[in-house]
Amino acid sequence: MMAAATSTLPFTERSNPLTQNIDVADCKGIVDILHSCDEEMLAGSFQFPGLQDDSTVRTILGAVDHIAAIMQEPEDHLVVMSGCGTSGRMAFLAATTCNRLLIQSGRKACCVYLIAGGDRALLTSQEAPEDDPLLGASELQQAVTGKKKVFYIGITCGLSAPYVAGQLDYCLQHLETFTPLLMGFNPVQLARDHGIEKWDKTVKDVVVEMEQATKDNKAFILNPVVGPEPITGSTRMKGGSATKILLDTILLLAAQKTVDQCAINEHTVRTFLGAYSQCVESVYSKADDISCLVSNAGKSLQASGHIYYFGLGTAGIMGCIDASECVPTYGSDPTDVRGFVRGGYDTLNNAAGCLDNLGPLYRLSWKNFCDDILGRFNSSDSAIFLLSSPDELGDCTELAEQLKKTGVHVMAVLYNFQPTDAKVMVSFSTVFPQSVLLQMPPVPATGGSTALRAAACRRLGEFALKLVCNSVSTGAHIMVGKVFQNFMVDVQIRNNKLFYRAIRIVQHLSDCSQDTATRAVLSALYDTDDVTSLADINVSQHVERGTKQGKVVPVALLCAALQLSPRQARQQLMVTPVIRHAILAGINK
Repeated sequence: MMAAATSTLPFTERSNPLTQNIDVADCKGIVDILHSCDEEMLAGSFQFPGLQDDSTVRTILGAVDHIAAIMQEPEDHLVVMSGCGTSGRMAFLAATTCNRLLIQSGRKACCVYLIAGGDRALLTSQEAPEDDPLLGASELQQAVTGKKKVFYIGITCGLSAPYVAGQLDYCLQHLETFTPLLMGFNPVQLARDHGIEKWDKTVKDVVVEMEQATKDNKAFILNPVVGPEPITGSTRMKGGSATKILLDTILLLAAQKTVDQCAINEHTVRTFLGAYSQCVESVYSKADDISCLVSNAGKSLQASGHIYYFGLGTAGIMGCIDASECVPTYGSDPTDVRGFVRGGYDTLNNAAGCLDNLGPLYRLSWKNFCDDILGRFNSSDSAIFLLSSPDELGDCTELAEQLKKTGVHVMAVLYNFQPTDAKVMVSFSTVFPQSVLLQMPPVPATGGSTALRAAACRRLGEFALKLVCNSVSTGAHIMVGKVFQNFMVDVQIRNNKLFYRAIRIVQHLSDCSQDTATRAVLSALYDTDDVTSLADINVSQHVERGTKQGKVVPVALLCAALQLSPRQARQQLMVTPVIRHAILAGINK
């Protein structure tokens, strides 16, 4: 029965056989398992087209042609990239870095990004707007006012986000202006088919309409299958990485075609994609060093400490993105993992500008850190500096030395494309005795200018930092029991998708029916044994409750597996607060 159910599950929601024991692996084992998953992401072979298959390459080429045409006539043309959560953050990073490259090359910026929840979603979880297709359509309409031609890229890893579906639907109704591209990592037939409140369509309805538009050469679907996530459903990992690979490849090649007037063909695309495969191997060749970072970060969380990323430029932004994903993924406290960028919002370069006034979680400059946190920084905390060049060492040394005086773990990750000067590395090792030095593979020689090759280096370096940061935050949360087998069992129900994911987790881990799992989740949500009156309530009301109720999945698991009441289950969790241990203790009674 479970095998049949799995075959109808989207790949992005399936349990990955490679990671079923990741929760009991040591730090090196965790990193090795993640390496296998990232190799799987690039290799494909899931009986559907993968990242490097012919159909994927052809679709990339089609997108490159359309975007290059817009780059040549940017006055009344626009490229819009949009998504929710990690997808929206990748859209933000791709749009802002592409605009910077175009301006440096004497061209005009032509890219904008949209993210469900607005710019505050770049730094904190804002998942409720993901469920609103009408909001998505309205924000897209506002973004393209006055534009004659728009190439729209809607990113939803699971083909599941109503916010993006609403925008795609708007595009399909205005094909005289829009050429839409749907980016995700499930086959079309596995798109989400749940009803959406206050809308007469499902996401799958829109995806099917997109499929017809592609047959009419009016749209694109770019949906290579990259396999199940290392942590079930956590599309911040492979989904986010594959999104970055595709966006960077498309935009860099479009810029190369426009700025350098280079011919772009299938070989060029494959060369770029191959560079990301080499990057994966370069990163994980340092698995021993990465596992040391994981160990220190995990010990910090075990001691109720914190993990802080510090970086300059886009390296710092990668740390902020990783930190922003920990709350919705693991139900962690928003202060557990934080990212800080040296220039703050001047470096972030987001559309809304400075968000300091929204509260402490939006204060992201190094100065903000020194003003707000440095005074209470202690030996339980971990600091990880993210560098894109040995030249940045001077900018980091003063803060690093201040932090070392508190007795904390001060570590660094450096990616570098040039041969490293021995004297520089001695200085680097002195400041950061615990470090990961990533010697990156050569950038593909595809005929681009020096500026474009430098941009390609930065995009690959950002990708490398993403893999390391994901390893650190994933491993650290595994060490504090936030993962059971390969399921994120403390996920907070913040939107429609996560409500149904919670039910699937309970169903799988307690080996019960979907109906029993649903009752258990509702029982945990509302702290009641009688859920009869809750059966007909809209999911949005369950989500509203879920944003305020903690430990829903762990409580539901104990209720379903052991027939406990919610009160008894919560008592069990108070006695054994580490979720994995509490579940095992309850099952073994």
